[in-house]
Amino acid sequence: MTSWLVDWWRRRRLTRPRLKQVAYYASRSDVPVQVPRQTLTVVGTEASPKWAIFECPCGRGHQLVVNLSPVRTPHWRLTTGRRGPSLYPSIDYEDVHRCHFWLRGGSVEWAPVRRDRH
Repeated sequence: MTSWLVDWWRRRRLTRPRLKQVAYYASRSDVPVQVPRQTLTVVGTEASPKWAIFECPCGRGHQLVVNLSPVRTPHWRLTTGRRGPSLYPSIDYEDVHRCHFWLRGGSVEWAPVRRDRH
């Protein structure tokens, strides 16, 4: 019940979820199936990251996989600091629902919701 309540609160976008730590793994097969909720998992090394894998902060339970290799497009840039990880540019995931946010200093900043007019 507690995790459901946290997820509901996140979807209302009244809080800023955080990704507090970064965990590095040598290969994708080393990454746990269930990535810890507040962890940004990186495949590769700090000097040469390949992928970032994390649970979407919307709380609906889907996992995001973001390319960090500049050899492939599109790709994102990862920086880490005292306050937490940052990804540039924003993450814009759209499938059944849309999740659009920035990860800056470990803090999730939701993009404004666009309402299309017909």
